[in-house]
Amino acid sequence: MAAWNLSMLLDEDGRKDEGMAIFVDRVSSLLAVEDATLSPDLHAIREAAGAKTRDSRTREGARLNQPQLDDERLVGAAERANAMIDAGTPWEALDEMRQLADEFARRYGSFHPKTLWVNFMLWTSVGRSAEMNRDLDTLSLAIEQLRMVGRAQRAQLGEDHAAVLSTFQNLAGLLRVVDPAEAARLDEQSLETSRRVHGAEDPTTVMIALNAVESAAAISNFTGARSILSGYLGWLVEQDAAALPAELRQAQAQATEVGRRLGIFVSL
Repeated sequence: MAAWNLSMLLDEDGRKDEGMAIFVDRVSSLLAVEDATLSPDLHAIREAAGAKTRDSRTREGARLNQPQLDDERLVGAAERANAMIDAGTPWEALDEMRQLADEFARRYGSFHPKTLWVNFMLWTSVGRSAEMNRDLDTLSLAIEQLRMVGRAQRAQLGEDHAAVLSTFQNLAGLLRVVDPAEAARLDEQSLETSRRVHGAEDPTTVMIALNAVESAAAISNFTGARSILSGYLGWLVEQDAAALPAELRQAQAQATEVGRRLGIFVSL
C-alpha cells in the first residue's frame, strides 16, 4: 500500500517519471495476481491500478476498455508487422506496430503482457531504425521505453521469463551504441539467467554468450571476454562441426572467429 500511495503522491506532485517507476517496479505486479488470493486492501489497490492502466484483468480496468480498430484492421496490421519481422526489416512496419500498441492498450490495458509484447517489438524496431540512421535522440527514447517495458514484464512475469530475457537482450543491443558499459552489464546478467533457465549448451545461451563476449571486449574488458568465451563457448569450439545442428554450427564459427579477432585463446 505504501508503494501505491507514494506513486500517486509523486504523480500529483508533477514527478510523473518517479511515480511511474515506483508503480511499475512495486505495484504493477498485482495486476498479474489472482484476485481471490489478495487481502481486501491489496484487492482495492489492484482495482485502482487496473483503472489507472485500463487493465482488462481487473473489473474497473475492463470497464474503461474502448477498442477502436475492428478485428479485420487489427488482423491486417498484425499480418503486415509479422511479415516485416519475418523478413528481417521490422522498421518497415512501424506504423502498423504503433496501431497495434495503441489498440492493445485500449483492449487489454497499458501493462497487460500482450500490450507489453507489442511495445517490445515496436521500440526495438524504432531503436534499430534510429541506430541505422544515427538518430541519437530517437535511439535514447527507444532505450527508455524498452527499459520500462522490461521492468514491467519482470514485475509481472518474473526474472526468468523468456519475454523478459528477450527484452533485456534487445535493450543491451541498443545500449551498445550509447552506453557500452551498461550493455556489457546487461549481457552478463542475461547470460547468467539463460544458463540457469535453459542450460549452458542451449542455443539461446550460446547466442547471448557471443553477445556478452563482444560487449566485454567493447569496453576493453578482455579478461572478462576471455572468461566468457572459454567458460561458455569453449565446449562448442571443441565439437565436430559436422555433428552440430545448423544453428550451433554457425555459432561455433562465430565463436572461433571472435576468439581469433580479439586475440583470445580458445583451446581446440
